[in-house]
Amino acid sequence: MTRFGLTEVGGRGYSRRMTSHCPPGKRHRFAAAVVLLYAANLAAQIVPDAPTPPANLAEAPPPERTPAPRPERQDTADMGGPGGSRGPGYTATWYPSRPVSASGDSGFGGLPASVGMVRQNLNAGVPLLISPPDLLVLNARVGHTLFQTDAVLPDTARPFPSQLWNVNLGLLYVRKLDDGWSAGGLFGFGSSSDRPFASARELNLTAMAFLTRPAFGGRDSWRFSLFYTSAGALDFPIPGVAYQWNPSERLSVGIGIPFSLNWRPTDDWTLTASYLPLTNVNARLARKITDAWSAYAAYEWLNESYFLAGRENRVDRFIGLEQRVSGGVTRELGDRFLADAHAGYAFDRRYGEGANLFGSLRDRVDVRGGAFLGASLRMRF
Repeated sequence: MTRFGLTEVGGRGYSRRMTSHCPPGKRHRFAAAVVLLYAANLAAQIVPDAPTPPANLAEAPPPERTPAPRPERQDTADMGGPGGSRGPGYTATWYPSRPVSASGDSGFGGLPASVGMVRQNLNAGVPLLISPPDLLVLNARVGHTLFQTDAVLPDTARPFPSQLWNVNLGLLYVRKLDDGWSAGGLFGFGSSSDRPFASARELNLTAMAFLTRPAFGGRDSWRFSLFYTSAGALDFPIPGVAYQWNPSERLSVGIGIPFSLNWRPTDDWTLTASYLPLTNVNARLARKITDAWSAYAAYEWLNESYFLAGRENRVDRFIGLEQRVSGGVTRELGDRFLADAHAGYAFDRRYGEGANLFGSLRDRVDVRGGAFLGASLRMRF
């Protein structure tokens, strides 16, 4: 499976410079933040924290490069669950069985068919090298979707897949350059299939390169990226150019591709949103209830893609799309863990096979909308 998403954790809580005398604890927090911002969410989101420059930049002295103090942690902006962070942790979602739509699809023997499923994801990241100005991180992900279905794929009469796997292991490298620049890359290897690693046809390669250039005296930044995954719903590299605008401590906007928004109008409310072409949209409104409890409402438009073993056309992907709205609560467990429970309604759910999202899908199966339940346990930094 290939799912894209952008984190909204990119606040000013981490220094823009890595120095050799940085305490080990802070270095580990920085490494963990980079895992969340680059590897899990496919975007360079290190927000510079130099002070806001004077109005006349031509006459202003160079901005100081001293690390900014870490602000109070945003308890509602960096949580798991729908519309939230995709950082280290475990997530499980249950979709009860729903009938397929009246599009000619049916089960064995011509009987009406239904599709239910349980989706699980486990993410982890481990720093291998923290030697300023270099950072090397090993990240791993295992995703599994188990279907309960009697549906068949209508064009080829093959059974609907009983399970789908996404197994991936990757290396992330980040280097801090002179004058606040940073650059790096990500390389991943794995398999996204109903029968992972069954043959070379089911292997998935992922690569990303990114460059961050400071702007407006260090307050803002330009972000350039190029991302490609061989099992993606788009069968070509996705370029990214975005301007990260940080007018205040409460507002950060990535203008371009990918798009991101993190806005805290008050201490208790947080609005986050993100977009990555073509159908990866996340929006979330969260409210802090107590120091430990928060509630939220979220919207997501997602896609996933796999290489089915035994497919006739090597380039074909088995693509799934869905939209969903949800609400949930989160609970802080100690200083580093967050538990999440949520429920919602999924709609516009469909599966089919094709070379990419632009063409018509063959073997299309539409699943009627229905409720779902989910829970997660994640780490934060």
